[in-house]
Amino acid sequence: MRTLFALATALLLGSAATALAQSVDTTLWVTNGSVFSVVRDGGTTYIAGNFTRVGPVMGGGIAIDAATGVALTPYPKVAGHVSVVAPDGSGGWFLGGDFIAVAGQPRSNLAHLDASGQLTSWNPGAAGSNVSGFGAIVRALVVSGNTVYVGGAFQRIGGQTRDHVAAIDASTGAACSTRPLTPRSRTCNVALTPIHKASHCDENHD
Repeated sequence: MRTLFALATALLLGSAATALAQSVDTTLWVTNGSVFSVVRDGGTTYIAGNFTRVGPVMGGGIAIDAATGVALTPYPKVAGHVSVVAPDGSGGWFLGGDFIAVAGQPRSNLAHLDASGQLTSWNPGAAGSNVSGFGAIVRALVVSGNTVYVGGAFQRIGGQTRDHVAAIDASTGAACSTRPLTPRSRTCNVALTPIHKASHCDENHD
């Protein structure tokens, strides 16, 4: 009996170790609804459920070819929601919203994709709870020269304390030393054009 118990324990521990060693296949296609059943037969996987489309993982924001309407690759695979995008002037894009990762890398509500669609190292991060108690979110972006103006519900960004509006260096992701002059807003879901002249990243950072 003790031998059988020891064998069963060893098998369970071995199964647990195998399960822990498993990893998620990020290339597996996904559905637009619930999957209730999965069966694999050789090299084919059959799925059934409440869905109407199956396709690759794209995430919360993608670029579309203006002429063909085809989604451009590589897909950013934003883990969350994209509220606003702004061109960087060199073929790339700044993304803002409510997300925790882009292209498999941690990003807190702000990210930059270059002209080839690759995630860059620019990572100012927008953090801090808003007045409603929800997590931070970026709702507005304007790029002017080497400055990215950011508006939303956040309290810390670019390594500094900033309340709802901030000017960020487009190259380094650091917060500018001078702050945009704008009234406190709970959402800052407004155009940021009037505050352009209030702060520039040509100056030193905090």
